[in-house]
Amino acid sequence: MLPISFTQTKFLNPLNIIKAFIWFFLRGFQLKNKKKYKKIVINNFDKSEFLDLVIPNDIEVVSKVEDDSLILLSKFKPYLFLKYIFSLKKIRLMDKNFFLSSEASTRFRLNYYDFSNLQEREEYINISNKNFQSLKKLKNFDSIALLGTGPSYDLARSYYQNRNLEIVACNSGIYDDQLWDVGCKIFCFADPVFHFGSSPEAHRFKNAVLKRFNNEKFFIICPIVAFPILVHDWKIDKRFIIGLQPSENNFKIGSNKNLLSPNTSNVLTEFMLPIASLLVKNIYLGGFDGREKNETNFWKYSKKTIQTLDEHKVNHPSFFYDRNIKKYYRKHISILRKQIHSLEKEGYVISNITNSNIEILKERNINE
Repeated sequence: MLPISFTQTKFLNPLNIIKAFIWFFLRGFQLKNKKKYKKIVINNFDKSEFLDLVIPNDIEVVSKVEDDSLILLSKFKPYLFLKYIFSLKKIRLMDKNFFLSSEASTRFRLNYYDFSNLQEREEYINISNKNFQSLKKLKNFDSIALLGTGPSYDLARSYYQNRNLEIVACNSGIYDDQLWDVGCKIFCFADPVFHFGSSPEAHRFKNAVLKRFNNEKFFIICPIVAFPILVHDWKIDKRFIIGLQPSENNFKIGSNKNLLSPNTSNVLTEFMLPIASLLVKNIYLGGFDGREKNETNFWKYSKKTIQTLDEHKVNHPSFFYDRNIKKYYRKHISILRKQIHSLEKEGYVISNITNSNIEILKERNINE
């Protein structure tokens, strides 16, 4: 299956088509890898770039390609592919200027697909399933309140807290003391750039998560590939991590009980709605303002959840510069619409409690 970001390219020209083709095959090699690599061959990494990689301590750096060694390339150079022509399945390209999210997503998947064996991956899945059952037993959920980080964030959070609703928070909501002072128990984050990237802003996010988690434990909803990073690098208690596995269906949620996550590139449609739909039939949304017509970035944030994109752009430039944000947004709205309609056919009640530029949410506004 093609990465959903292929539909979000800023332009299609012969060079980008070639890059997309290369990424598709290299990505496939990583996703289908069944062996655990114990060594790495590195090429063109400077010291800071190498230190930014999250690599297990027991992985040995070697100079020659061996059977159990992975090849990490920090720059795309055609002659290197000729050099390693008989080892293409071992190549992991992490060139931040190459194409879209190829660098960020490849480095994000290393610990799960390349430095974990099949038995360890299965254990991550089993622990996630066990932790999900613990979450379900946490309390008798009547409804779930999904909290976005848009300009109406404060209003939505106050609405939920005044009614004692169980909140599913996300992303830069980690910075809001008023949310965590009352004990938020479910938190979603997943982005290979914003949350697991190499920028100072990503490190700030990581430190904020660790500070909150060490103060009072909460369940973390994330991609299954993040499990080994959170346990071994972040030192998060594995009993609180619920990793969702990727699904090929980008909008069908609610009826699947296997903790599958649609590949949508958005935390609401990929993690928040799917996890909520496995817990309750009554789902509130607030803080999802959507995008105004004059927006130049993805969308606006509230003052409590604001984050700068400048640092991310320096460390992961192709993630932004190759992406058509309008295309991304249209795809996001299309998937959200299909998910809501699909859930409502299954008897779910979806209510929106703050103003939004998203039509499917505006149609479900409630006034209480």
